[in-house]
Amino acid sequence: MQGGRELMALVMAALVMAAMAEEEQKRENLERSWMAGDGMMVGVIVSVVVGGLGGWFLLRGGGKKKLKGDAVFLVGACDAGKTVLVQRLREEGGEKGVRPTHTSMMLNECTIQLEGEDKGRAVRVIDFPGHGRLRPMLFDMLEDCAVLIFVIDATTFHLQAREIAEFMLDLLTSTSLLKNTRMMLVACNKVDALPDELAGISPKVMVKKRLESEIEALRVARADSLNDTANTMRVELEIAGAEFKWSDSPLDVEFADCSAMEGKVTPVVSFLKKAINS
Repeated sequence: MQGGRELMALVMAALVMAAMAEEEQKRENLERSWMAGDGMMVGVIVSVVVGGLGGWFLLRGGGKKKLKGDAVFLVGACDAGKTVLVQRLREEGGEKGVRPTHTSMMLNECTIQLEGEDKGRAVRVIDFPGHGRLRPMLFDMLEDCAVLIFVIDATTFHLQAREIAEFMLDLLTSTSLLKNTRMMLVACNKVDALPDELAGISPKVMVKKRLESEIEALRVARADSLNDTANTMRVELEIAGAEFKWSDSPLDVEFADCSAMEGKVTPVVSFLKKAINS
């Protein structure tokens, strides 16, 4: 068992290292400076060691923390607006102003105090980076999740619908997530930036219907495939009828429109208050 955990940690470290290489193009310039003689090999070794130790530190540090199963997780693709949404939620506890954000390879963890809640009760929030290569690390942490907020960029959803549905199906069939998680909110963000031709349309209605059909297609494809290895810790998604409906979800799922950048997050706050008091 210990050997298996060590191997998993090494694999996760390798994934983190690969993701960091994609995000930090400046490393290419650094490696070019070692092109002469053995310098190139030394540069590669340094990059591997630093990246590997960084990933190892993240994993080992996280492994030492006891998973309480009481955190609110924000997940979703890169640039969906998760971090800005967290900042808006922190405003509920007295912090003001939205700081500039950028795509990050590190998770952000904080505590917030929702307005109207007992002052002694803090809500632990984890904003997990959206890079796909880090997803195995997310599934390793999901036993810590009690409430899930899946943030979607409503302006690009039509381009990412299948990818988002695949991620969501992985979550809905994850034994780690289902251990402690009770509720999920699909937050359709950036509704203020929708093109004029979509004016007057509620993104949450469109997203709900599209995801339902995409998840059904993926469910059927996975049932017919023996090569689906995205997440081996899965349970079967059981459905009552011929096709998947949201009523078949093992979690209580709600949909909401919001605009974190414009401060229009009341539906998210209302959901959180209900979820943490349920």
